Amino acid sequence: MTTEDLIGEARGGNHAAFDQLYRSAYAPVYRFIYIRTRNKDIAEDLTQDVFTKMLQAHPVRPEGGSMLPYLFTVARNAVIDWSRKKKPLYDDEALMSVADGARSAEVEVGIDADITRMLDALQKLSEAEEAVLKLRYLDGLSTKEVAVLLGKSEEAVRQALSRGLKHLRSLLEGTDL
Repeated sequence: MTTEDLIGEARGGNHAAFDQLYRSAYAPVYRFIYIRTRNKDIAEDLTQDVFTKMLQAHPVRPEGGSMLPYLFTVARNAVIDWSRKKKPLYDDEALMSVADGARSAEVEVGIDADITRMLDALQKLSEAEEAVLKLRYLDGLSTKEVAVLLGKSEEAVRQALSRGLKHLRSLLEGTDL
């Protein structure tokens, strides 16, 4: 069954089809939202909203058999709406859970500091650079999927990735802070 068929079945009330869609796309959509909100509870709520909107939307034709670009568009809009209503919160607990329990406290603090430093540096990039880097490297989308999602050519996305990585490197090395 194709993704398009699954979406149609899910909209028709087929719980198994919705469950299959949900299981395949929940993690990347949640991660996409969490990285932008830095709040576990808000990310969970917004992720649920994305799937609800998918069921309520007009028929969608997934690009290349993947519904992720469509869901990321809905997620991006949900985050924009949320950010207009409320300033993002910093969730220390979620960042701490990234560290493996077997690591020493010093290592955990170092990892948390690195994650915080990376997320802070990403926010200093231009909106376009931040978007392509997050979609490509944090959300794991291909260059083609990023291009479709952002409505740009693949070459424009590759150029933005290159510029963004150079800018991010200079920020992290302290030459651009």
